[in-house]
Amino acid sequence: MENESKIFSTKDFYLASLLRAKDIKLIEVTKEGKLTAFHFEKKNEGELEKLITNFYNNTEVVLASKLVDSIRNLKALTYNLLK
Repeated sequence: MENESKIFSTKDFYLASLLRAKDIKLIEVTKEGKLTAFHFEKKNEGELEKLITNFYNNTEVVLASKLVDSIRNLKALTYNLLK
């Protein structure tokens, strides 16, 4: 992938779902062995770090409907990679 410093990658499905629900741009989804990696644009690194910290501290707030939509979309992307 080009410009690696502008990309944040995670294999944590639920963190990826939160980032999508918070409108962080998903750039690519790749398969790495049995795991799926989600690659996001690192536009505002401070905002991204805050979201990640809040996610792991269980303090981030997100609309339930956006999170559910994000989970559904990422599951569909992950399923389609298996084909």
